[in-house]
Amino acid sequence: MEAVFGISWQIAALVGATFFFGGLIKGIIGIALPIISFGVLSSVLPVPVVLGYMAIPLIITNLTQTLQAGNPAVPAKRFWPVIVPLVAGILISARLVTDFDPRFVYGLIGVTVVVFSTISLLQPEFRLSRDYEKPAGFFAGALGGFLGGISTIWGPPITMYLVALKLDKDEMIRSIGLIWLCASVPMILAYIAYDILNEDTWRISAAATLPAVAGFYIGAYVRQFIGQKVFRTAILLFLIIIGLNLLRRAVF
Repeated sequence: MEAVFGISWQIAALVGATFFFGGLIKGIIGIALPIISFGVLSSVLPVPVVLGYMAIPLIITNLTQTLQAGNPAVPAKRFWPVIVPLVAGILISARLVTDFDPRFVYGLIGVTVVVFSTISLLQPEFRLSRDYEKPAGFFAGALGGFLGGISTIWGPPITMYLVALKLDKDEMIRSIGLIWLCASVPMILAYIAYDILNEDTWRISAAATLPAVAGFYIGAYVRQFIGQKVFRTAILLFLIIIGLNLLRRAVF
């Protein structure tokens, strides 16, 4: 039996559940939707198809997060050195989706994420000096842009950077929302240009936005009851999970 958008009901149910759960976690800690959706769906669907499905939920949830978190001009002024190379990297590397073997990059990022997150859990007082904020931000943005273009997973390097700045919970959510939104726009344009978001994927991508946004709002409600320490710990633990998953994908 075929679903209305030309995929089986089993796949349609998996897509809906995956985006709902990804949106839920994103609502709580500000990140996770592309990690979860790509990790689950790429095990049963071709990577370009998964990326097409992810495109619209990503931009809508990032827009929702940005508008919900306050004045976006504040993080825009501070984090433009991250945003510019991030956007450029996505536009450049998105064309490599169909013919690039990302395992080396996955391995490198995976090791870095696990080591950084573990040290940050054990040494919670570590803070990146303001003297190094801009150059470190440029590097994190460029690396995130390259990884994001080939997989939509630009989050780990930039999240590590924001964690190292020790932003409070509201600052972190607002900054992530704006940076991720700025990355989502060129990502969609690139995926349209390279026929990843096409007539076969955009309808499912639009439909998947509904459970993603529903999950996000539920998660955002839950976040109100989470303290700063628990919030930071949750992000670091999730980063470790991301890193281990990237290492798995680099090896297998």
